[in-house]
Amino acid sequence: MRTCPHCGRVVTDTDVQTCPTCGLSLATEQSAPQQAEPVPVYAAPPAFSVPPTQQPTNQPPYTPAYGAPTNYPGAYRPGVDWQPSNQPKRRPWGRITAGVVVALVVIAIVVSVYNQSHAKPIEPISPASANATVTAAIAASNTLLSDPLTSNVNGWSNDSHCYFAQDGYHIGGGYICYAPIDNQVDGVETVTASQVAGPDNYAYGLIFRLEDDNNYYEFAIDSNSRWAFFKVVNGKTTRLHDYTTNVAINGGLNTKNTLSVKMSGSTFEFYVNGQKMGTMNDATLPEGKWGLAADNGLNVVFTNYLAKSA
Repeated sequence: MRTCPHCGRVVTDTDVQTCPTCGLSLATEQSAPQQAEPVPVYAAPPAFSVPPTQQPTNQPPYTPAYGAPTNYPGAYRPGVDWQPSNQPKRRPWGRITAGVVVALVVIAIVVSVYNQSHAKPIEPISPASANATVTAAIAASNTLLSDPLTSNVNGWSNDSHCYFAQDGYHIGGGYICYAPIDNQVDGVETVTASQVAGPDNYAYGLIFRLEDDNNYYEFAIDSNSRWAFFKVVNGKTTRLHDYTTNVAINGGLNTKNTLSVKMSGSTFEFYVNGQKMGTMNDATLPEGKWGLAADNGLNVVFTNYLAKSA
């Protein structure tokens, strides 16, 4: 098999001497030598020379005393005696500072001696004077009793009708429970109350100017959002103010209301939840004990009792 060198025709007959296509002689064909794939030639890189390690001209070389360089950061720690060659000349600040300190010390000594020579002696406070100061401070606060009523730490009545529970001080069965304070004339008595059981039209609240169980005043509310003011003299009850509904009083069971009565001579002001209910006047009972009460058939829990003198 040959290839025509003129037209490129492939001739398979070996006896044919001329190309059947172009008619030219096949004798001039020469086998083209195969050319090898060119091999890329890379220039050799220049020899790499490592420059010698250069140390700063103003620092000493690494030594074991400073730590090995492989421990960096913090490997290089100049010694205490090393100083840069271009360090400026030190100024005498240390001497100047020392002089200022000495001058200040001298001035302080002179001032102290002067004050001691001109100061008045302090008179010791006697125990009687100290007690009088404490008593005056307590009197100025005018708080007679502040009790959350979560435990009997102040000496309240504690029996089957007046007793402490986890939620406060419970009163039931138509009883009066006295506050552990002396007889009072004027002041402010405050408590938070919540009826937990019983009829919603029975009264509970604050007792004041109680001479005995048969003579006292009562400021009361019920669970129908009503308030009233009673006077009991020789066991006889008089309604000085009849039951009156007020929207400031939270009705229903297990609702809290804060009652407060302000006493000033024969004038009494009544409040529930910070809202004034009214003002009444009566001069029958001039003084007495304070306390809490709940009508027969009720169970009322009281918390946060506060008694303040005028």
